[in-house]
Amino acid sequence: MNKKSDEVSIENQDPDQPWTIEADLLGGQKFKSKENIIDMIICHYLMAGDTRPLAWWLSMGHRPSDAVLQVIASMLHSDREDDEIFRFKLVAKARDPKRGRPSKGPEQKLRDLLIALSTQKLMQELGEGSYDSAIKTMAKWVGVSEAVAKKAYDKYSDV
Repeated sequence: MNKKSDEVSIENQDPDQPWTIEADLLGGQKFKSKENIIDMIICHYLMAGDTRPLAWWLSMGHRPSDAVLQVIASMLHSDREDDEIFRFKLVAKARDPKRGRPSKGPEQKLRDLLIALSTQKLMQELGEGSYDSAIKTMAKWVGVSEAVAKKAYDKYSDV
C-alpha cells in the first residue's frame, strides 16, 4: 500500500503484540503522530493496570510524553489513595523473595553513612576514649538504638 509522506505510519516491523496491533490500526489517522498514538495506548493500558506496553516501548527507545509521565507519577505516588482516576498503583516488589529481613534501602544506607561521619566528627571533638559516649549521643540524636549506631559506625568508619 502506498502512503503519502505526510501520513503517519507505524511500520509493521514490530512483533504482533496487542498494543502494536492497536498502534497499527490507529496509525492511519492523519491527525496523530506515532509518538502520540504510542502514548495514548500506553496510558490506556496503564489505566487498566497493565504495564507491558510501557515496558515494551521503553525497551524499544520510546520517550513518553509529559502526560504519560504524569500518569506514571500519579500511579507511583503512594499518598494518592483518594484519587479515583487511577485505580491501580505501581509498586516495587522483589522478584525473588528471600527469607529473613529485607536488605537496607538507599535511605537506611545514607542514614548509616551520616551516623558514621557524624560519630567520627564527634569523637574528634570529644577526644580520645570517647567512642562509647559518641555512639550513645549519636544514637539518641538520630533516634536509633545504640546497636544500630555501632553497626553504622563500624561499617562506614573507613570512609
